[in-house]
Amino acid sequence: GRRRSYRIDKRYIAADGRIVWCALTVVVVHAPRDRPRCFVSQLVDVTADRTREAELARRAATDPLTTIANRSAAWNRLEELDTA
Repeated sequence: GRRRSYRIDKRYIAADGRIVWCALTVVVVHAPRDRPRCFVSQLVDVTADRTREAELARRAATDPLTTIANRSAAWNRLEELDTA
C-alpha cells in the first residue's frame, strides 16, 4: 500500500545559533475517492531527548573514574577503523 504518513528527526539551527532537534510528522488527509486533499505536518522539539540519549551513550562508553573510553568503546572504535 501507499504510505499515508512519515516521521523523521531533523536538525534545525535557531536564530541564536543553537541546534534544535525536532520530530517532523507529516500525514496526508484524503478527500472522497481516496484522493489527497492536503498534508498536515507537526514539529515537536526533541532536543532534550537527544541530549539525554547522548549523555547515556557517553556514560556507557566511558569509565566513570577516568572518563576515558572503556573496553567496549575501544573495541568498537578499532572495528570502525578496521573496516574504514
